[in-house]
Amino acid sequence: MIDDRYVKKLREMLGNNETFDRDEILNTLRYQPVELGCVLLTGQCTLHELSKLVPGDVLPLTLCKNLTIKVNGHPTFFGKLQTIDSELGVKIDG
Repeated sequence: MIDDRYVKKLREMLGNNETFDRDEILNTLRYQPVELGCVLLTGQCTLHELSKLVPGDVLPLTLCKNLTIKVNGHPTFFGKLQTIDSELGVKIDG
């Protein structure tokens, strides 16, 4: 999702019949926040098991060795789980 501030700026540029080039557009979008995410754990269960889950139940899950990092929901990078300054992070492999 694009931040409303950037949409407003681009609309202003278009509405004022300003002349602008590719670099101006890229500069306007350069600081647009993006959502990052990746799945660290996976598992499976049957629909029957799923229907029986209640608060307090523990799901058996497996730690993923190779992670897919998504940018705004789109797979973009691959990486591995790392500890960075006693916090979890992902080292980008490709």
